[in-house]
Amino acid sequence: MNYYEIEKWIHENITKNGSFSLSIFSKEGKIFETPFGYSEEHSEITNLNGFLTKIGKSLTKVRQIKSVFWFKINLIDNVVSDLVGLGKVSDFNDLELISSLIKYDKADQNGDVIIGVFDKSKEWLIKLTNDQDKNRVYIRIYGQGKIIELLKNKASN
Repeated sequence: MNYYEIEKWIHENITKNGSFSLSIFSKEGKIFETPFGYSEEHSEITNLNGFLTKIGKSLTKVRQIKSVFWFKINLIDNVVSDLVGLGKVSDFNDLELISSLIKYDKADQNGDVIIGVFDKSKEWLIKLTNDQDKNRVYIRIYGQGKIIELLKNKASN
């Protein structure tokens, strides 16, 4: 899978017609959600890094997952303004890049920032949303199958 194919998949399935949708994953697939609040004075980004480290270690245990990708989208007034980043996670044990992007690389006009992390099978997706109005980062996991159960169990521990 190359970056062109990934970008095409994102545009055709996730950011179609300027709106963000994960309808390609079943509605029942959203299995976990947690907010991580932060402020400049009192940061919970350490907790976010810890949580993402747990997720990364879980992904490392699943041998069939060799390539994990990420994308970053900015929303303004709930409309997709840009696909501003696309990359490959090289080290599952260090997802600090993802937490830095979600916290520090903000959208214009106090728009939301969304980062998606997924593998080439596209059977699961971890969605991080920085809701700048509420000053909170939300994490949701979508999909089905063994990997989702593993991530759900790891996330709730």
